[in-house]
Amino acid sequence: MLAGLVLFFFLVRPCFQTADSPIRFMYMLLPILEPGAIFEHFWGSDLVPFSFATLGFALWQRMQTLFWALVCLAAATGLGLILPRPALMNAKRDCTSSTAIGANRLESFFLASVSGFALWSGLFCWLGILGWARLSLGITLVTCGLAFLAIGRLIQSLRSTWRQNNPVEKNVQTSAGLTDHHTELFGRLGTVLLVLILIAFVLLYLLGAMIPTCEYDMLEYHLQSAREFYESGRIAFAPHNIYMNMPLGTEMFHLWGMNLTGNVFTGALVGKTLIALSGILASLGVALVVHRVTDSVKYALFALVVYLSFPINFDVFSNGLNDGVLGMVMIAIILLLLPAKGEPDRKIFPFSTGLLVGMAVACKYTGIVFVLFPVLVFAVVVAYRKKIERKFAVVSLFLLGFLFVCGGWYFKNCFATGNPFHPLAFTFLGDTSGTWDAARNLRWTRAHSPSGFTLSTLLDSLSLFSWNSVTASPFFVLTLLTGLLAVPRLIGCFCHATNSSGDDSDAIAGLSAKSLPDRSYSSCETGKTIVVLTGVCLYYLVLWWTVTHRIERFLVPIVPVIACLFVLFCYVIFSDSKSSRVWRSGWLLLFALWYPLAFSPMLQTNYLLPYQVLKRDVARFGDWSVWFNDHPEVRKDPPGKTLLLIGQAQAFSYDGEILYNTCWDVSPLRSVLEGNVRYDQNRENILEITRPEAIREKLTNRGIGWIVFDEGEWRRFRQSGNYGLTEPAINGRLLRLLVAANVLEPYEPEESDDFMSYTKQNMSVFRLLSKK
Repeated sequence: MLAGLVLFFFLVRPCFQTADSPIRFMYMLLPILEPGAIFEHFWGSDLVPFSFATLGFALWQRMQTLFWALVCLAAATGLGLILPRPALMNAKRDCTSSTAIGANRLESFFLASVSGFALWSGLFCWLGILGWARLSLGITLVTCGLAFLAIGRLIQSLRSTWRQNNPVEKNVQTSAGLTDHHTELFGRLGTVLLVLILIAFVLLYLLGAMIPTCEYDMLEYHLQSAREFYESGRIAFAPHNIYMNMPLGTEMFHLWGMNLTGNVFTGALVGKTLIALSGILASLGVALVVHRVTDSVKYALFALVVYLSFPINFDVFSNGLNDGVLGMVMIAIILLLLPAKGEPDRKIFPFSTGLLVGMAVACKYTGIVFVLFPVLVFAVVVAYRKKIERKFAVVSLFLLGFLFVCGGWYFKNCFATGNPFHPLAFTFLGDTSGTWDAARNLRWTRAHSPSGFTLSTLLDSLSLFSWNSVTASPFFVLTLLTGLLAVPRLIGCFCHATNSSGDDSDAIAGLSAKSLPDRSYSSCETGKTIVVLTGVCLYYLVLWWTVTHRIERFLVPIVPVIACLFVLFCYVIFSDSKSSRVWRSGWLLLFALWYPLAFSPMLQTNYLLPYQVLKRDVARFGDWSVWFNDHPEVRKDPPGKTLLLIGQAQAFSYDGEILYNTCWDVSPLRSVLEGNVRYDQNRENILEITRPEAIREKLTNRGIGWIVFDEGEWRRFRQSGNYGLTEPAINGRLLRLLVAANVLEPYEPEESDDFMSYTKQNMSVFRLLSKK
């Protein structure tokens, strides 16, 4: 493991290679030694001078955002707790130890929270389809009521646990009733350090989420879709943004925040913070899986830190992307289906399983192959090996939960286009809306399909998430190394279990020559769990490489399983080691955590600036959106206040009324130009403006007074191998023709000292000329 860490930190990475000098990951550790650099990352002194007044104001804004996010989390938990108890966990499980009692309650609250998120997501989907996406008062009242319910249940649970535990017992370590009887993974000092690092990671996740994001996909459709749903009050088919017609279960968190705050900007921040809390919930799910297998609090605590330490997790959760939520749902499904101590027969929770699988499929289309298919195979195997009574009721409950959460998205697409998986499966199901055709589908398939199945591409893909990536983690490498070290012990475990007479004491002795302390599972069951998790991991990685277009963040959903495997491998290796050896190994592993702790501030900056300052950060939103947002008065004058974006589709960064289209969709200008221009033979260029007055009239009728043309983005989409632009005729040449025809005029603000800070290369702004 030491060799793996040395290689990871000190060898040169091509992803960091520069023309002047090679860069190693070890340089990431340097900001820890430079307090000034850390201060600059958090404050951003280049934007506004430091003062305690502005710091206090910024913290007050963060507290309001965090308050609403925590209320949503409590409301989700409260809604999950309303479900029938057998649908979540069996509260009457035969648990004789305080460890099992505490873990059972934590599992119940964790599964209730994830199930509650799924229910809220499905509820907003159906409300939006019915035209009730904007019910701020009613949603606020229901949210607060469920939050109070969850808080009351939590207080009641803590009081019950306090009464059941004897505070005199030395083995009681937490008020939740969790104890640890096993060989220590770390000494006391190591455990304290783990807790401190855990707190630091949680703070970084939350602070990173509570600032405006400049991530491209977030501004184009994750946040923009929620904004359009909220402003229109309904969830409907969007001909201008193909991404808004995909399952958007996670985006309902932003819609939830907008309804609670009554504001698009702050509501989006609440949604992002709620997604960051989902990341913390996912780490709790990893810890609960590890605790159920090892019955060790310290290993579970270590699992929390291992999961949160992955830089790619921080990048995804702090930006509000949906891949991390899919990972939370996946680990919740694993926890729900994993048999526990005192349950010789596998319990069946069809409604909760349906909710969780539905949430996975509602997050994104890949949830169908990554989650739905394996769960169905698992269900068939269980049904074949075990007699299940009331099969119709079990299937009905599963389908009820599944369709409530994700059915609305597929029903909407089916009603609008005849294809529930729009734009996927176009070859088989077609499109009745007229917004998708064979040419677009061909470009889409090329852009979103894996390229190359050679050995070199496989090695490149493996290095992407384990080695040659800015967001790679040393735990990818260490998981493989610890797994190789654990293989002989696991083989010995299974061989011993096969040759034994079935005595429980013999099975418990499978990993070592001497008996180990009591644990939830026998050693053989621990090995079986590791094998199952390894199979899940390999299944996901194979599909990621063969089905998707191999984007690095698509690996985030499998990170919880990788974190579980690493900690369980450590448990297999170190469970019977001497305290000093384990102590040294623990410190060695903690050393790896310093890398992401130093790396995290580099992914986001200006954590502690007021929102008003961050919205004007031209390094974050370096285009005309900052200028238009700063000068709303210019759009109040005739001839129109609507902005039309050409080239870019990051509409969320603009305030006010916006028209746009993604690179896959038809431009709003197409209907304006039709019949009023002369095309070339291929309809790829416009040769002449034939009726300028008709074009001006159509623009005026639609309220379009301004056009923002991002020529850099337009050229990028036209490049070979990129997404492919569907409107080649809508380009800079057309705008110059409209200027020559006295329809538009180039716009530049009056000279001022600050205007240069707004300008962005390759961007032009045009204003509609009034009729003479």
